Amino acid sequence: MKKWLGPVIYVLLMAAAFACRDQISLLLNHRLSLMMTFLLATLLALFPIMPYKVVIAAAGLLYGPWTGALLTIAGSTLSGVLLYAAGAAWYRQDAERWLNRFSGLKRFASYVDKHPFESVLLYRLLPVVPQWALNVYAGLASIPFGLYLAASILGKLPGILVYAYLGSSLFSRPLLALEILGLYIMFVLVGVWGYKKRSAAKPDHS
Repeated sequence: MKKWLGPVIYVLLMAAAFACRDQISLLLNHRLSLMMTFLLATLLALFPIMPYKVVIAAAGLLYGPWTGALLTIAGSTLSGVLLYAAGAAWYRQDAERWLNRFSGLKRFASYVDKHPFESVLLYRLLPVVPQWALNVYAGLASIPFGLYLAASILGKLPGILVYAYLGSSLFSRPLLALEILGLYIMFVLVGVWGYKKRSAAKPDHS
């Protein structure tokens, strides 16, 4: 398979999903089977035509916080594994040069060799790098799959639990839901501030 064909197919599928975004949004308002919801959560993570937080909240509203969180973390993890495999199999050399256009990924590349688990965990917790790019880069950077998978799940779990709980309680306990959201946003902002301060204090010597 030619290397350029993969991105072309992905873009075409993304365009098709975007064209059907209204119909897909309607599906999020219905209680589908667990398998169908898992597949939908996977596709919406693989083709991010809407904020994934909306998907998590909808799953939490329909199935409760724990089941909603389980469905969306399983779906987003499967999506990440597919992109990891694409990076490892096809784009180990070519994609690295393109992905390094992201300033966040440049710092990630210089740090990942010595601290792969910490790197994946940090970039899952903090929204400083596009998640699809992190998945592909983890594959082409030869991060061990088991380590990548464990760090990804641990890093995504706090945010997914928060938004699944928000979806399940926003209408029944709105004040508590907003308090939890505010605390989580503060946590993320403090984390991003600490990340940027640490990055500025440690210039890249590679």
